[in-house]
Amino acid sequence: MKKIVLFLILFLFNSSLVLGQSPEFTFTKTGPTTVTGPIISRAHTYDSAPSAIQEGNEIKVWYCGGGAVGDPYHGHDSVYYASYNATTGAPITQPRRVVWVTLNDAFDDGDMACAVTVVKTSQYKMWYECAPRIYRKDNNQLQSSFTQICHAASDDGINWRKFESLSPTNYRFNVQSSVVQNNPVNASAVITLSQGIKNNLQLERRSDGKLYANFSAGTGGSDLRANYGVGHPTAITLPPDSNGYQRIQLWYYDSQGSFNNRVVMRVESGDGFNFETPVKTNLLSPNKIKYVNVPVGGRPGFYVSTAGPFYLNVFNYSWDGINWFWGDEGKDYNFYTSYLAKNFNLGSVTGCVVGSGAMVGDQYGRINSLSGIKFLSTEGGFGINDKHKPGDKCYDADEDNDRGNSMDIYNLTGNLNFVKKIGDFDNNGVINLADFGEWKKKYLAGTETLTSFAVWKKAYLK
Repeated sequence: MKKIVLFLILFLFNSSLVLGQSPEFTFTKTGPTTVTGPIISRAHTYDSAPSAIQEGNEIKVWYCGGGAVGDPYHGHDSVYYASYNATTGAPITQPRRVVWVTLNDAFDDGDMACAVTVVKTSQYKMWYECAPRIYRKDNNQLQSSFTQICHAASDDGINWRKFESLSPTNYRFNVQSSVVQNNPVNASAVITLSQGIKNNLQLERRSDGKLYANFSAGTGGSDLRANYGVGHPTAITLPPDSNGYQRIQLWYYDSQGSFNNRVVMRVESGDGFNFETPVKTNLLSPNKIKYVNVPVGGRPGFYVSTAGPFYLNVFNYSWDGINWFWGDEGKDYNFYTSYLAKNFNLGSVTGCVVGSGAMVGDQYGRINSLSGIKFLSTEGGFGINDKHKPGDKCYDADEDNDRGNSMDIYNLTGNLNFVKKIGDFDNNGVINLADFGEWKKKYLAGTETLTSFAVWKKAYLK
């Protein structure tokens, strides 16, 4: 009788096989930092987009920061560093600029250095979003434009040497100079602009050493979303082999010269500046990525990413770093503000999220526990230009004239919880046809029922 029932089940089920998914992880916020207020804050400027490593009881943070009014770098993003006590939240190292733009027409980071990621191998290694100075072809005026990815190395995480490519086989790491104009220290991008963006901009370097681009309507150069460039890098390293060799995995955003075809790529490298062929992920938006080094769901570990869309801190996860649970292709506003807010929200400290945050990992960019995870959240206020007014919860008058004057970095903690899927009969964290095989064995042995099959079928067809 049981075999006849199985035959009927297979016959009726075979016409509508689709892959079903349900979330395997949830996040529970357990609290903010043990001290009140932000752990990194500077008045009337911004501290945002952090990358953090915990070493002992010290959390070291590299992030994108702005210069104060009157500073020669005001208006140009730079990389800042600060650290704080992991237990108390008390500052250890006050914020200081550690990688600055060159303000030089010839160099790849002449205009901007931001969106940083740091890991530590035998030395600290950094990748940051860099942008050259661009001039308009129609009027010779400076114009903010595309981004690329630059690289630097350090022995202490504070004093950095910029990577410069002298030829395809010759390179060096330059100790950066604090000279503002005509900075003699070159930096070369290690992940460079696509040909599509170059074509859109009709990009050319003239005899005066300056880059010129066409931003006129109709050329494709006026669409700054399409021509954003490559940037928002995020990296992890694998633990060293017995000979000390370590592989680097790095993800980055690429607008590709076509906003509809934008993508997040993953590349691998052995040295941090020679990369293998990029692999396309199913992400479209910039993410900060870590590897959770905890066996779960029948697997050795998983990747987790964080992002900050629509005033939310949200997370995503992947078993291979390429295919993420929710790909964000074509998703609308309601997807982020309802589905993600309900199922994947990390929360915040003040309730006023204004930029991306990141989970705190070890020196390799790995998280070694599912509990007590630290998350750095960029929070602040909004101004009249953001359609906020005095009296609104997140209103801040500092924001009325210039975006970012109130951005601070806060620390909150929480737990990732693995939720065993109902219908996952082989306990591998995935609901698929293999579970039907396991159910069949158990059903014939008398340890499962038709009711449990109905539960599996519903989950599978979802």
